[in-house]
Amino acid sequence: MSASKATARKQNKKLDNRAFEFGPMSPYDRFRINRSLLRQGKPLHSQTIPDDVLVIDGHPANVRIPAEQVFGFVKSIFSNSDALKLLNSSPIIGVMSDRMSANGRAGILGGLWPKHFINVTVGSLLQGLVSLHRLYGHQGLQLLGPEFSRTATSRYYENKPFQIAINRNITQQVVLGASYGMLAVFSHELAHVLRGHTFFSKKHMSEKRIDEVVPAPISKGNSVRRVMEFDADDYAGKFLAGFLFRDFMEARNLLESEDGMRRFLFVAAGVSSLFLTFGARTTDYYSGPIRAYVVLGSLLKSCSKDPGAVRWLDEQLGEMTADMIAAETIRPEEAVLRLDEMQEILEKVIPDRTRMENDWVSLRPWGR
Repeated sequence: MSASKATARKQNKKLDNRAFEFGPMSPYDRFRINRSLLRQGKPLHSQTIPDDVLVIDGHPANVRIPAEQVFGFVKSIFSNSDALKLLNSSPIIGVMSDRMSANGRAGILGGLWPKHFINVTVGSLLQGLVSLHRLYGHQGLQLLGPEFSRTATSRYYENKPFQIAINRNITQQVVLGASYGMLAVFSHELAHVLRGHTFFSKKHMSEKRIDEVVPAPISKGNSVRRVMEFDADDYAGKFLAGFLFRDFMEARNLLESEDGMRRFLFVAAGVSSLFLTFGARTTDYYSGPIRAYVVLGSLLKSCSKDPGAVRWLDEQLGEMTADMIAAETIRPEEAVLRLDEMQEILEKVIPDRTRMENDWVSLRPWGR
């Protein structure tokens, strides 16, 4: 074993093996979740993270520490008294798995004591983390010169060298920004549960779990799943507003505040850096740019009643994607906001959701 791998394993073992799970978890629940993850790896727990996720000047960065810190926020969501009271009749438990690609899953664990489970892969954090390091490193190189950057490589970029900023504050901002992308994936899965999608899927579609980012060929027409996936993205934005912008939700005056706009743009960069890599439309999912637009548009609508909010969001996302293309974190074709998809959402998916959503919501044990 190389010295770098031995160091990474030693660092990982120092951390709490239960740091990547939340909710009232029993040993039997862990067994059931492990069987339910399938293509999404194994619960992270004491599993090591590969040391080629981010290598700086030849030394592997310990990315497990920020992963544990970010997941700590997820754990805190389910530890407050309101959440515990709401979920008493049907608990939600969950884990972060060791799969390196961005993905998620929501489902129902059956049996005598049924519970919902949510999984978010560690790649949902790490992929965005590396993308933002590359973006900020490119910007820093242009503005400050090579003396303020270091050379890094990552498995997410075929181990080709790129520059990252050496400033500690920027590094902290990168971790925080990447956490927003992961939280968007988590919020999407949470929406599947709280909106009743998992109940509906089990009862009417014989599906015990709902996957995130499942590649499949495009089919004609609007499937129920596609409408539910749009609904989950829409509510992911609403949940993010509640998690991160509660101070703006009542007055809905975010665009009247410099601090509010700055915070929103930071969250938008984190979400976009991950969602724009999701690729083209599939059977059940719209393309990455459309999904980012839906999530962020829903978040902004929850916090602003400004009639110019949509145009402002369009302008800001345009600037962000241009920066990401310049930094080569995404390809130009990955950033195209397809108007045909947006038109389909407006003309078909939203009306279909209005017609269907009562069927989902009526199955929830938490009330309407």
